[in-house]
Amino acid sequence: LTRLLLFHAKESTSSRVISPFIPYAAATEVPAVPKDLFDQIIQYNEPDRSSHWLRACFEEDAQSEITQIALWQAYQSRFSEFSSPEVPLLAAAEFIKNVSATFPAANAQVITGQGGVQKFIIKGIRSRHLPMDTKNRLYSRCLWKPPGHQVVCGHFFLKPQEIWDHLVSTHIPPAPRLDHKLDLSEPTATNHNESQIYDCYWAGCERFASQGGTDNPYELAIHVKTHLPDTSVLASHKAKHNRSIPTAPPSRGDPAFRNYIPADTDFQNRDAVCEYQSWYTTAVDERGEAAGLPLTSVLVLRNLARNIPKATIGLEDETGNPLMTKAEGVDGWIERLFGPLRGSLWNVMAHNRPLAVHVADLLRIVESGIHGG
Repeated sequence: LTRLLLFHAKESTSSRVISPFIPYAAATEVPAVPKDLFDQIIQYNEPDRSSHWLRACFEEDAQSEITQIALWQAYQSRFSEFSSPEVPLLAAAEFIKNVSATFPAANAQVITGQGGVQKFIIKGIRSRHLPMDTKNRLYSRCLWKPPGHQVVCGHFFLKPQEIWDHLVSTHIPPAPRLDHKLDLSEPTATNHNESQIYDCYWAGCERFASQGGTDNPYELAIHVKTHLPDTSVLASHKAKHNRSIPTAPPSRGDPAFRNYIPADTDFQNRDAVCEYQSWYTTAVDERGEAAGLPLTSVLVLRNLARNIPKATIGLEDETGNPLMTKAEGVDGWIERLFGPLRGSLWNVMAHNRPLAVHVADLLRIVESGIHGG
């Protein structure tokens, strides 16, 4: 009978947005194309060359826009030195048409501002924070910013190993070895020297700030590698569940703005966080009330809960002794028959809306019988 409470039940699900989708802030300038990517792009003829450059530096966004003159000037400044009679730049009109061909959702528009001034824009694209290669892989930035520097290093790299090689060769001071090469192996008596102090200057990192740096190059190496992008197969899964709700960056008038360094994760959209609720619907009548076999089952169960204790009083076993005393007959049989079903009944009441009232009445009788209410 309990299983029949969900006979031919149809599952439904509703969702409620707890935290809305948060797009990352638009970039304020066109990203520089890394040399290795530019060497690939420059091999193409127009209009493919400009299309690859556009995909590398821009992305579709229905709410964003960029002026046609700014886009045209960015294209000219990047490729003018490589133009020739054999490989000329696209004319302005042709270039704007190619933007729409590259990004189908983008379109050229003319809007009229204050005073009737016309503004020629491309609606539907915006600059990327991080360039993307021809295989749709995003680059990562070097965010090393030592004391006294106003901006981060900013070089782009495609692979974590490339960033690591760059850090070792450019930013991390050499360990005290005779050959003056950086030694980041496990510290030993020969490579451990307290005279050299190391610190991490990645995006305002304060890992060693409280101790004034570290004299252990191995400790620095292990720590710095935690800043490198994760390229494992579980990277997207971990990023989804580790991501916190972003806070707004400090305004330009805030003294903290000078030292604010956005991490690469700030250049990713924050997915909406939703709460999902599932329930089951069984047979109902024209008024939307419970009907059919599930209703019959819960009514039978309710009658059993009401009448079984009374029916068991006075029953005798084979020797003629009462099966239960009067007090035991009220409580014992309810516990014996309905005790194992209480969890299932609570589940039906919580998820089967048409039967909820009837199952609640049944549970009230069961709980009253078990606890002697």
